[in-house]
Amino acid sequence: MSVVAITCTPWVSVLTVWVFALLEPPDVVSKMVAALYAILYATARAIILGLMFTTLRDLPPDAHKAVSWTSLMPHL
Repeated sequence: MSVVAITCTPWVSVLTVWVFALLEPPDVVSKMVAALYAILYATARAIILGLMFTTLRDLPPDAHKAVSWTSLMPHL
């Protein structure tokens, strides 16, 4: 769900700025909505960062095998 928040928050905020430009709400409302988007985005980023480190704890055994990188590169 946090990936959806990170993907959609910038687009929704651009749409909100466009709507606010047309409607001209009070300044307090604009600041509250901007703060809400910033908190949502930062929280989603923190969740993804936490998930990244917790999944590194339980890597499958194949992840620890050495890879021969030279066999993966094309020869010119």
